[in-house]
Amino acid sequence: MIATLLPLMPWRAAVAAAIQAQCFNVTWEPSSMARILAMPGTFGWLAMRQCDQDHDAVQPIGLIVGRSILGETEILVMGVIPQARRLGLGCLLLKTLQRMTTGKKIFLEVAIDNVAALALYRKLGFKQVGRRLNYYQRVDGTNVDALILQSLDVSPHDGCDVDACAAAAEEMPLSQRGCQRRGENGAS
Repeated sequence: MIATLLPLMPWRAAVAAAIQAQCFNVTWEPSSMARILAMPGTFGWLAMRQCDQDHDAVQPIGLIVGRSILGETEILVMGVIPQARRLGLGCLLLKTLQRMTTGKKIFLEVAIDNVAALALYRKLGFKQVGRRLNYYQRVDGTNVDALILQSLDVSPHDGCDVDACAAAAEEMPLSQRGCQRRGENGAS
């Protein structure tokens, strides 16, 4: 399998912050990411892919961070870098989180105009339970609402083929991979 998931630990915070910076307008500093990852109940994964036949060359291409408290899990951040989108990696990340939180309600917030993410969340059984007005600010200064979505103990095997998601990462063109050697900037 070319795409693999690594546990997201505080010492990988710089890699996680770099992925987030490629995915969102507002990002967390590595020190903030490390503090969040060190909080009780917080967990996550980095999606990594091999760049070529060199098994030491990898690229971080996605992440998910969740926090579980009292029978509920909130997804704090989930993203896939632009050149790796539409390959099923978001599905792989989300299904992995669902497997780890079976029996818990899962909540997340998503921008109302993030059509691809909304389609994925709905495909995986998330329903709208609220709305935050003007929650996200865009680079141009405009604000957009966030939808609050909830999943009610969806089977981790519904909605997508996790093996197909992982294999799809190998289809990314070499020119878009942005590889680094394992161990560089926490990429191991």
